[in-house]
Amino acid sequence: MIATGVFGQTATDDFRFAGVVVDEQGKPVAAMQIYGVRTLKDIPKTASDGWFKVDPVAPAIVLRKPGFRSQRVATSEKTPVLITVRQEAIRPYPLCQSRTPSLGIDGFGGHLRFRSALGLDVSGQSSDVDYGFRTYAVRGSKNAIGHGSGPMWSFGFPRDEDVGKSTTFEETLYSVEGRPADDIFGLLKDSRGQLADGSYWRQVGLFGETARYGGVDRAAAETLDQVLDSGCYQR
Repeated sequence: MIATGVFGQTATDDFRFAGVVVDEQGKPVAAMQIYGVRTLKDIPKTASDGWFKVDPVAPAIVLRKPGFRSQRVATSEKTPVLITVRQEAIRPYPLCQSRTPSLGIDGFGGHLRFRSALGLDVSGQSSDVDYGFRTYAVRGSKNAIGHGSGPMWSFGFPRDEDVGKSTTFEETLYSVEGRPADDIFGLLKDSRGQLADGSYWRQVGLFGETARYGGVDRAAAETLDQVLDSGCYQR
């Protein structure tokens, strides 16, 4: 829930967007990280009283913190906003079983594996010096999941463009064995949304690895979701 105009202040050109983040009991939430903003150094966080001020680079920002549900916030308001975030326990991402047939990246630090769905065409793996990449496409169409992995491939977060243009947004955070559960960068992000043109996107991402589709209709999304829903982490 977002209420606006409650502080009697206005944002300035120095930061453009400001607000206070509280939990469902109305208590300030400190150290919540803010993504989708202009920064030259550290990722901005809410202060001890929940206050933040940022310079967005997209029509929306995303607030993230382990133990809370990620929240998209539109940045069109010019007065500070009150943002209520919901606590949510982090579940562990499934570990792969050795006998599970799977799709994935060979080498390049690839850990995510998926089951193949009926009616899916799987490409061969293309590689560069520091990444591997393959696609899982709906047969007879260009609708596909692009799966890539490598040390410089990605930070694992959804694209600012996808988040900013979405009319709906949902993200679930998962802990991954061997990675710090108290650090957003150590968590797996399963993010999805729908754009104004009615198309869908979704990304499952870790630091260094992502599997993503975008710009697909509902039928294609349902097929590709079968693949992403089957994901597991190969140690």
